[in-house]
Amino acid sequence: RRRKALFAVAAVLIVFALAEAVLRAFDFTFALTDLRSRFPGAAFARYSQKHPDWFWELKPLMVMGDDRRGLTYEINRLGFRGVREWLPKKPKDTLRVLCLGDSCTFGLGVRFEDCYTVRLEALLNAPGASRRFEVLNAGSPGYSSYQGWRILEKQLVDFEPDVVTFYFGKNDAEAAFAYSDKDQNALRAFRLRVALDKSRVYQLCSWLVAIEMRAVARIRGVTYRATDEKTWQQVNKGLRPGLVRVSHDEFVENARSIIALGRRRGFNVVLLTYPYATPPDEEAWRRHHPLPLIPAYSARLRELAEQENVPLVDLERVLARSNDPTVFLKRDPIHPSPKGHELVAQQLLQALADGRATGQRRE
Repeated sequence: RRRKALFAVAAVLIVFALAEAVLRAFDFTFALTDLRSRFPGAAFARYSQKHPDWFWELKPLMVMGDDRRGLTYEINRLGFRGVREWLPKKPKDTLRVLCLGDSCTFGLGVRFEDCYTVRLEALLNAPGASRRFEVLNAGSPGYSSYQGWRILEKQLVDFEPDVVTFYFGKNDAEAAFAYSDKDQNALRAFRLRVALDKSRVYQLCSWLVAIEMRAVARIRGVTYRATDEKTWQQVNKGLRPGLVRVSHDEFVENARSIIALGRRRGFNVVLLTYPYATPPDEEAWRRHHPLPLIPAYSARLRELAEQENVPLVDLERVLARSNDPTVFLKRDPIHPSPKGHELVAQQLLQALADGRATGQRRE
């Protein structure tokens, strides 16, 4: 009986291996990403690949198309915006600033040269500067503070930053499907999916499931569109009302963990509150979820900055209360315009002039 069982297992493995070989020979691929179903903020899912620790990252060495805004975004080897490759070893006599963030740091809706990271580097290296600065854009669309913390701890800290900036909030406040970011990462199933996605047999099964899901959706009269938020809320029964991707306490803990890591590894942290354009009325507030939730995250960040004695750039007050609608993109209350990016760069320049932002040493 045991021998029969072993033969059966061996037969299954052989069939699987042959199927895998045939599918690879015919170059069959199917990448049905479920990022949008798990993370409402996972923008540009088709340009992303799953990651076991921070859920997804942009595919390296590609050009992303943004038809809505008529722009393209070049991505480097590490999956971040820009063509410049990052060297793990800092150039001599260079102070390196690493900017963590979401699509606002990434520069969604603006040219790369208009991003606040590029503008900040130019301002810091103006004629007469006493030292050289390098500013790295580590913003990724859809990222929460949890993802920022994870990618810094696991990867980016090895690039020897002297200063790390923290610009998160909107995606933290997004509604979560079934699990918060922290709980999502604890699921072994997610890590297993990352591994299985590399198998062509598994991709074939995903393709067949996708066909079935679309058929069911048509029968129910639902348009199956990965970019349709309402559709995902219908398809995913695990949506839990009131659950957000990162709670206020978790948001503070993520920022505090980054500050603690900085004290161990010798970099300082500059916290940025999250700016937004104030909608004209209550109905507009509701349409622009999660805008009404963002101020509470910024309030907690101010408290943390005071408790930990770290610099804070209060972008919420500087941009949101400037009464200048041109600091944000048209019909977009979140993403800064080129003018808004310039203001962010100016505010960070002032913060970096503070000795606390550049003079920290390891404990």
